[in-house]
Amino acid sequence: MTQDPAYEGVPAGVHRISLSMEPAQLKEQAEALFEDGFRLGLVAAHDDGDTLRVVYLFLAGSPDRRIELEVILPAHDPALPSLASLSFPASRFEREMHDLYGIEPVNHPLPRRLVRHAHWPAGWYPMRHNAGPPPPFTDSEAYPFLAVVGDGVYEIPVGPVHAGIIEPGHFRFSVVGESILKLKARLWFTHRGVEKLFEGLEATGAIHLAERISGDTSAAHALAHSLAVEDALRITMPEPAHRLRALVLELERLYNHAADVGALANDVGFSLANAHALRIREELLRINNATTGHRLLRGAMPSAPAPSSCSACPIRDSSPGWPTTLRRSPSSRWTTPSSVTASPAPRSSPCPRPPILGAWATSPAPAAWQPMHASTTPPAACPSHP
Repeated sequence: MTQDPAYEGVPAGVHRISLSMEPAQLKEQAEALFEDGFRLGLVAAHDDGDTLRVVYLFLAGSPDRRIELEVILPAHDPALPSLASLSFPASRFEREMHDLYGIEPVNHPLPRRLVRHAHWPAGWYPMRHNAGPPPPFTDSEAYPFLAVVGDGVYEIPVGPVHAGIIEPGHFRFSVVGESILKLKARLWFTHRGVEKLFEGLEATGAIHLAERISGDTSAAHALAHSLAVEDALRITMPEPAHRLRALVLELERLYNHAADVGALANDVGFSLANAHALRIREELLRINNATTGHRLLRGAMPSAPAPSSCSACPIRDSSPGWPTTLRRSPSSRWTTPSSVTASPAPRSSPCPRPPILGAWATSPAPAAWQPMHASTTPPAACPSHP
């Protein structure tokens, strides 16, 4: 990351600088960042006990620049000026923070609930440490959908229960013929409490929860978690690890894009194209399994913070200067470079289904076995993997 000389702050991890300020300074500083070409990438709140901490992450490219604006608020009366007039994403982030933490965005143009629907109890903020069990849920008024009126306008409601296995969501289309005049999407019907589940987990163990945030993006969420931990601990991964991670992400992109192309065809009634796309997706899932040991690539991403510190998913690579297999010391809570020991990785196995990425190129599959054959059982000569 390139340090921006125009902004002086405290380094926050490897890639960011942090600027602390009073709530009254927030809007002016944010406006200056927007004028300098930054965009708002994330707003996150944290409960620190007597105070609440709100962090705004601003991003800019060419060169890569990342700046955090940090505001400390009293927990008994948290309020800060809204940035909704400067940024539409800020509007959504602020409404979510109000629902989950009770932080009031002053002068927000649309301060109604976003995450907690109207039947959720008022004054109960589930992400606060002292939230306690939820009060009883109550009946509520109908959601204030904006009705589009006029000659030929027809309203089409979709969801929140869908025919497939997607998450619930309600979509209300106002159309005239083939033209969509307005679409209102209402989400947040289900809550799993994932943020609370992360609290208290060790960094190397939380990656398994990250992989399960969304089934078809296991690798992407695992990488996001690993990058966050590595950045917080100021650990730089070696180049071979970045290349292997990019390969895992590409495997995930391929099978998702195949499914998406099929879904687009199916939505317009071209079911045959969808069937072929799903066949291609299945082939890609079998490649995932043969390459990493899991169809959805779980366990394939090296966990933070050391250069592949997860004993359950060692990464093997033949690049000079990087150990072929890294395992975490049993006595270490945080796996740092000093607590990681290297052990030689076997290279002579003919097994066509290695459990980790990297061994595929050095462990060729026998020509007689192909993943899409009717029988996908590896040859008897293939040793079993733990």
